[in-house]
Amino acid sequence: LCRKILEKEEKIAELEAREAEMKAKEEAKEETKEENGEAAKDTDEEAVSDAEIIEEEETKDKDDSKEE
Repeated sequence: LCRKILEKEEKIAELEAREAEMKAKEEAKEETKEENGEAAKDTDEEAVSDAEIIEEEETKDKDDSKEE
């Protein structure tokens, strides 16, 4: 009976270790998703900023052409 209890306790410890490992992997996955999402958002914002700058320069060039 004691041997069975020890076996069950070992099995519980193994399962708890696997659970902790799975949770750690899931958390790492979520962090990566968040980092990638933020990186994509930053890239989008940079693209918008670049597009706005180009648009402003084009508008300025057109206005300069009209003045001449």
